[in-house]
Amino acid sequence: MDGGGGIGELVPTKDSDDVLEEVTLVNDVDLADNSSNGFVIDRHRNRLLLAVGDLLGNRYSALVAYDLSTWSHLFLTVLSSHNDVAVDTQGNAYVSDAKGGKIWIVDVNGKLVYTIRSPLFTSPGWYNNFVSLNGIVYHPDGFLIVIHTFSGFLYKIDANGDISSKVTIIDVSGGNLRFGDGLEFLSPTKISKSKTQYGLLRELGISIWEF
Repeated sequence: MDGGGGIGELVPTKDSDDVLEEVTLVNDVDLADNSSNGFVIDRHRNRLLLAVGDLLGNRYSALVAYDLSTWSHLFLTVLSSHNDVAVDTQGNAYVSDAKGGKIWIVDVNGKLVYTIRSPLFTSPGWYNNFVSLNGIVYHPDGFLIVIHTFSGFLYKIDANGDISSKVTIIDVSGGNLRFGDGLEFLSPTKISKSKTQYGLLRELGISIWEF
């Protein structure tokens, strides 16, 4: 939710299944004037992890966790920048940093424990790093995939829960992924990518186990 610092649900209206109505689930006054950005549902722990922040001024960023049953506030971890979030089987959260070109690791209790950095996260040319790491997803086989928005690079990262994570670039055929935004696994071998500039979706079949 833009400017509300909360969470909304889209539900069909009574008159038509084609028309969706936004219903506010959480209106967090402590996060007012910030935007709710990437989120992920951690079903094993019945919680929702949400990246929030001031996107335009970059004056505030945080990872917030809410209980899915009561919508009570579980923790808030302040970060210097953010974008999207993924969660592994242990409950560690991985938050992409679109400004700083790194990935924050926040443990299951909300403690910031590590930061993943790599020279590969910085693309040649300053203009290619204005918006860097963006959409991020976790695969059950134990790795992350994250996209670099302005360069279009797609990275595979070993999700070890610490700074030892190995980073490699995934070779993608069929066109550039520049301006890539959100990512989501459609199956163990297919991933979809949204495009910031045009609001488009693209399905990718990637041999991500060859690295």
